[in-house]
Amino acid sequence: MCVIGFKCTGDDSYLFKNRDLLPGEAGNNYISDQDGVLLFKDKRYDGAWAGVSRYGVCIVESYAAPIDDAKAGKSDSVNSFKIIEHVLRNSTNLDQAFDMFDKRLFNGIDLHPAHILIADRYRAKKISFDLGACLKDSYEYDDFITLTNHHIGPLSALNPDYEKIGSSVGRLRTAEDRIIDARTLQDFKNMLRSHGDSSLCVHEGIPTTGSVIFELGDSVKAHFVLNGTPCNQEYEVAVIE
Repeated sequence: MCVIGFKCTGDDSYLFKNRDLLPGEAGNNYISDQDGVLLFKDKRYDGAWAGVSRYGVCIVESYAAPIDDAKAGKSDSVNSFKIIEHVLRNSTNLDQAFDMFDKRLFNGIDLHPAHILIADRYRAKKISFDLGACLKDSYEYDDFITLTNHHIGPLSALNPDYEKIGSSVGRLRTAEDRIIDARTLQDFKNMLRSHGDSSLCVHEGIPTTGSVIFELGDSVKAHFVLNGTPCNQEYEVAVIE
């Protein structure tokens, strides 16, 4: 039930994600900095759930695997991770990264639904995988956008398994309300730490187990909490050289 989003505040932009996992799966997040690419990974799977390259191209995703598949640990539920790492390692700008996303990269793999945001300092683009289909949004977001994993596309909307994901609709509305006034790094930290009805920082059910904010300005910084909820931890920071 991850929350992802992007906002351009003028000279700077922010791309963010709160990562939620089923109970018992916390502690699997870590970062790997190699070949000029900073990757946020899950030890169980290949690829990355978020990352940034030395060219300032950032990617986050919010995938929707049926709960039964997720409990079984089926690796094909997160094949978007593999594509994210591939694109970050082989693209030099946002447009090239966007063009590289194609389900033919992994021909024969049944990709589960996922929203993906690709951003640089000034804009973002959205891609969705809907039960194997690759749906590219040609609209460029130079203001803001936020997403959860509710109904990735028209195909998943017809699949009753994806209704099991729960409160992502309410959390999407919360994120949409809060992102309007967010303008600084601290604002985005407060947003991702927030509680209340349809909390963005989740402690029950499928809890938040990690958080990342990419700060895109004159330099590129990744602010992150890798294990646990961001509300009771300080964000660490890594600067992308």
